[in-house]
Amino acid sequence: MIDKDPSDWTRAMKEIVGFLLIGCVMLSGCTGNSNPVANGTAPAKQTAWLGIVFANPIKNTINVNAVKTAGIIGAINMAATAPWLAAFDTIAPETFKNTVQWTLVTGSLTQTLTKAPSGDTAANCLVIYNGTDMGGMSFDNFPVYATAFRNDGKSGSWTNYLRYQSFTFAIDANGTKTGDWLPDGTGTSTSIADSTNGNGSLVTYIPGPTAPQVSYVAQWLADGSGTWASFGSNGVQTGSGIWGK
Repeated sequence: MIDKDPSDWTRAMKEIVGFLLIGCVMLSGCTGNSNPVANGTAPAKQTAWLGIVFANPIKNTINVNAVKTAGIIGAINMAATAPWLAAFDTIAPETFKNTVQWTLVTGSLTQTLTKAPSGDTAANCLVIYNGTDMGGMSFDNFPVYATAFRNDGKSGSWTNYLRYQSFTFAIDANGTKTGDWLPDGTGTSTSIADSTNGNGSLVTYIPGPTAPQVSYVAQWLADGSGTWASFGSNGVQTGSGIWGK
């Protein structure tokens, strides 16, 4: 057994405690310098709008009515996917309980889209404008878009109050999709149907004396061939025909 002076033991203990304190400070420093933002999980992006697309098998670019029908389907698909809401899908929203809100700032215009539940199976969205848009038009808490759709994607609708546009769609138990599109405030509208076997049809209406009046009708098969008919303002058929694939 080796005897040591008590002062030597005291000095040794102080050195050990000192090393421990230095270690604690170093560990604490490492923890304090960590980046909580970098280590955390960024808010997940969510889809603001549940869109829909109708089949367009028409490839005939020679027949004028085939081209016309394909153009109408394309315009409906542009409306049906609500492209002006796509920018919100790139933004991580804020969430409070069951309400989700996206805020998009473009220049002097602030667009706020709020999605809130409506019952157990549906959700409503509202887009509010505040500020001045690129065209110089000013908005003060103005409701521009209102949407409503089922969470399962089986039906939905939106209204553009700024452009007097609206769109409604539904999918039945057989998978057949139907849609109704009002492109502007003139009263013109188009109804479209798209079945799972690739066949489809559309009817364009114009304002009539007492009710909307048929203006154009088209039907097509999955191979792209189809038939069409046009009608005058008096409801009398003015032309008809077919186009091949």
